Amino acid sequence: MPMRKKLQSRKEEVLRLIEEKATLTHEIKSAVEKAQTLQAVEDIYRPYKEKKNSRAAVAIGAGLTPLADSLEKADLEAEAFEKKAQGFVNEKIGSVKEAISGAQDIIAERYSDDAKEREYWRAQLHDYASFEIKASKTLQADGLYAKLAGKNERIASIPSHRYLAMMRGVSEKELHVKISYEMERVQSAIERYRIPRNAKSSKTYLLEAYVDGFKRLLFPSIEREIHGLIKEKADTQAIATFGKNLSQLLNTPPVTKRVILGVDPAYRTGCKLAVVDEHGTYMSHAVIYPTPPQSDYENASKVIKELAQKYHITAVAIGNGTGSRESQEFFARLNREEGLNLAYTVVSEAGASIYSASKIATEEYPNLDVTIRGAISIAQRLRDPMAALVKIDPKSLGIGQYQHDVDQKQLEKKTPRSHRRFGQSHRR
Repeated sequence: MPMRKKLQSRKEEVLRLIEEKATLTHEIKSAVEKAQTLQAVEDIYRPYKEKKNSRAAVAIGAGLTPLADSLEKADLEAEAFEKKAQGFVNEKIGSVKEAISGAQDIIAERYSDDAKEREYWRAQLHDYASFEIKASKTLQADGLYAKLAGKNERIASIPSHRYLAMMRGVSEKELHVKISYEMERVQSAIERYRIPRNAKSSKTYLLEAYVDGFKRLLFPSIEREIHGLIKEKADTQAIATFGKNLSQLLNTPPVTKRVILGVDPAYRTGCKLAVVDEHGTYMSHAVIYPTPPQSDYENASKVIKELAQKYHITAVAIGNGTGSRESQEFFARLNREEGLNLAYTVVSEAGASIYSASKIATEEYPNLDVTIRGAISIAQRLRDPMAALVKIDPKSLGIGQYQHDVDQKQLEKKTPRSHRRFGQSHRR
């Protein structure tokens, strides 16, 4: 649903809900209608949401609203206010202390629900507070997140990729993250703008209520909102980068009219080879060991020469994984010493193992080992990138940052339709 329609729909729903409680006034209706964002609408509606189990709801149920109203004015000395609280002690309220505490709970919730206060502190925390990053007990000292531990990142300026990295560290239980703020700044603002100018000594109780409302109710709520806002921004940037990279990858020009040798390099298990003709048809496969620990140049070169002569291979696609550099050196030596003149290039092998074990690969090459299917995928990526890569979940192509952490529905929308249709048809 477009944002404008979503906003209008929520406005209508909120007005209906407030009207059902018989508390809809002209001022509230006007404020809802003028709201420009969903957040503003939710702030207006917040005081009218039912909170059955909150401490304030219990206090209201015990009849402490008049005492809270009196405390909010702060027009009594502390002793006089305590004496007034004595009048609320009954079978539900066991003491003066309990009565005052209940009145403070009511004020704390009112403060937390105040739309202007929420708007103010949301902006203040976003602009001036920081994410405090701490190591968990399970942080790996030489792991990916070690460099983030112990740092503070300004909320207003944290790069999107760092936020996603930080929160992945949290999800993997290696980091703890909280928003740090200056409580002195908060208390000073409350004293200046919320405590009545001519307040009597009962203002001590009032200040306690407001501070509790900030710490216990307002701040945790705003903290969640800020995380949601930064996450949405980070998702948008990461998905845009992903979409751009995916588009460039899928639109890589194909290598036509060539028989291609796909090479999936490795060390101990050997380099898997697969030959595809100019039409993409699989022809043959083999395994050679030109890389350490065997470094068997003689037998490896013999296999390549036989394949090249039999199938008229003119191009070689080498995967960029483990053993890629040594495989390139092998083909360079082969061209130099054997005069084969095989043009070779390096292609990304990200997702090749995912494809080779997939249902699609099993249907295409039912009698081949998964390792050979991977070599075929590497060859096909050079021959026709679009045709080969649409068979792989784009999140497995290694072309973006944190694509597994972002909003998956938005990521799906950024995937070209041809890619989505192909993947969906094979997932059914």
